[in-house]
Amino acid sequence: MGEAPGETEEKVGEVFRGKSGKLLSAMLEETGYSEDDEVFICNTLLCRPPDNRDPKSPELKCCRSNIEAIISAVSPEVVVPLGNFALKWLTKRTGVMTWHGSKMQSDYGTVIPAIHPAFALRQGARIHPRNKEEQQEGIRGFIVTDLEYIRSVIEGTEEEFETTVAKNFNYRLTLEIEDLEELFQE
Repeated sequence: MGEAPGETEEKVGEVFRGKSGKLLSAMLEETGYSEDDEVFICNTLLCRPPDNRDPKSPELKCCRSNIEAIISAVSPEVVVPLGNFALKWLTKRTGVMTWHGSKMQSDYGTVIPAIHPAFALRQGARIHPRNKEEQQEGIRGFIVTDLEYIRSVIEGTEEEFETTVAKNFNYRLTLEIEDLEELFQE
């Protein structure tokens, strides 16, 4: 579940068909999902806010019953809010960077938030303009890992997934300033 249609989506009349949608489709394919038969994609708003601005509370409330009916009809095993607006809409929580990849319950069933693909496309450059591609790949990696985790929850292999991911982290615990300086030089 995303935020709202963008310019491309408004023209085409389908959700996630712009740059974010193309990136999402590529990541879904990479993680073994078939968008046609396993994934239903919608937004918290059915229409595009003027000037591509953030949705306002009355707009979100206006579409709520329609979106709730869609969720009820689809009856998903897991609902995945992409970004803060969808996270807040589904759970009343904010901070997708904190909550992404966390399994929680809501009125709509199991919810596992993920970072919106637009963040990988736009915000990566804001975090570190000189390393835009590297930042985009890092953020993309978070999203792919979240999608893989969601698959493990659906398939009942969640515990196995968590163990595998934990083993793949490369970290070093240190309290020495020299070690930190060395890490920053790398």
